[in-house]
Amino acid sequence: MNCKHLLGYLFLGLLIMGCKNEDIGPAISMPLEIQPFYGDFLEEASSHGVKLEVKNLLIKYESLPPSGGIAQCGLSSGIFNGETKNIIRIDTTCTAWKHSRLAREVVLFHELGHVLLLRQHDNTQLSNKDWKSMMYGGNWFVTEYYIEKPERRSYYLNELFNSDTPAPEWSQ
Repeated sequence: MNCKHLLGYLFLGLLIMGCKNEDIGPAISMPLEIQPFYGDFLEEASSHGVKLEVKNLLIKYESLPPSGGIAQCGLSSGIFNGETKNIIRIDTTCTAWKHSRLAREVVLFHELGHVLLLRQHDNTQLSNKDWKSMMYGGNWFVTEYYIEKPERRSYYLNELFNSDTPAPEWSQ
C-alpha cells in the first residue's frame, strides 16, 4: 500500500469516527419478536392517515424497577420528553407482557404512542369509568378491555391516533 492510499484510508476512518450516530441516518433497532408489533403499529398509523418518519428508535428488553410500588412493563424516553433518541425499554417479566399477544400489543402501542406520536399519559375516564385512552398511565387496565372485550380495540386504536375521537356508544 502506498502513502496516498494510507492517507486516504486514514482520512476516511477519521471522517467515520467523527460522525455521531444521529448524523449517519435513521437508526432503528429492536428484538426480532418486537418487529411484528412495530409493523402493525406502522400499518395502523397509515390506515389512520398518520404519516410517521421514524429515526433513532431503540427498543430493548430490560428489567425495570417498580414505579410507585407498581411493576412497569414499559418505559420510554425520547423527543416527547426532551431527549434526542427514542428508547423504549420493555420488561418481559411483567404480568401484562406474559399475559397474551394482545396485552403485548397494548404495552408496545402505548410506548410507541409516546415516542412516535408524542403522546403523553391521558388518565381521563369515559362516562362508564373505563379509561378514555390507551395512553392511560397504567395501561394494564386498558389491556383488560382489549382482552375481555376485543371489539373495543378499534375505539382504542382510533383514539391512539386521534385523541379527539368521540366517546364510543358502549361508554354511555
